[in-house]
Amino acid sequence: MRILVTVLTGIGMIGVGVDFLAFFAILGPLTGGCAMAGVAAILMGLIVLVVLGYFGLIAGLAIPGLILCWRQSKWGPRLLIPANLLSMAFFYWSPVRPGQVAWASVLVLLAIAPAVATVLLFWALVTRGPGPVGIADALVLGLMALPLASGYAYGVGADVSAALTPAAAPQAVVHVDVGCGGSASLLTGVLKVIAP
Repeated sequence: MRILVTVLTGIGMIGVGVDFLAFFAILGPLTGGCAMAGVAAILMGLIVLVVLGYFGLIAGLAIPGLILCWRQSKWGPRLLIPANLLSMAFFYWSPVRPGQVAWASVLVLLAIAPAVATVLLFWALVTRGPGPVGIADALVLGLMALPLASGYAYGVGADVSAALTPAAAPQAVVHVDVGCGGSASLLTGVLKVIAP
């Protein structure tokens, strides 16, 4: 079970990065138009910093949790359950356009991994420590799970419903480069390199 939980937790952490990058790769970067291109670049930088902090929080809980889980400490599941719940909650973002069934399937598979890990860890925690400590653990982690799991359910549901919505008929689009300047072109170029 420890190997399975380790793999599922790792897949969930990878899924957080994929979900974040996909949001901008599929829906496009913040550009702000010609007048706000510099502000959009600053906002994109701030969003990246916030997501890196969020990912650092997940990793800060998951790494010691995995070490303690392998040492069969009761603190392993206590740290890994919140880490996996945070990974699940990140899938609230819905970077799926109508008709993208294959892409939505990949995201749903990535989202299922931390959910399965959470169920396995919760079961291990409850069965390992009966009594008042086990009940307290179940209550605290259950209360923590309510808002995070509801965000997760909303995001996965939005991905599935968007994928099952028929795609609009393609229309001819003419791209006109208005020459907004360096920051908008730089931002668009960086995102094309990350996700062509």
